[in-house]
Amino acid sequence: KMGSAPPTTATETPEALSQEKINEYAKIGEQGMAVSAWRDQILKDSEEVIVKFTELYQNIDQANKELQAIAGPISQELDHARLQHETFQKMLDYPVDDLVKFSVFDHPRAPNKVLASLDYR
Repeated sequence: KMGSAPPTTATETPEALSQEKINEYAKIGEQGMAVSAWRDQILKDSEEVIVKFTELYQNIDQANKELQAIAGPISQELDHARLQHETFQKMLDYPVDDLVKFSVFDHPRAPNKVLASLDYR
């Protein structure tokens, strides 16, 4: 039998070949669906991340506004405290006698002024 085809095995029959192809396509289809599901999940996660970042930036912006609102008053308080401190430092430079003289004897009701205003005539 020179011209006859070699005997075919069960896997080489057209039905078996078509079933193999169907199985391959089914696997590819499943993988395609899985990839599609992953893509959808990634997009969903990305949207959530964007929403979270947007909220975060809004919170940072709000906090920044609140900090700027209190920065002015704090700055004024610091300036006031610095002025008080400088005044105190200057007072420390005065001799004690001068401080006593300024505080006591320059007062309108200081003893020397009260006595001076009395007329002993």
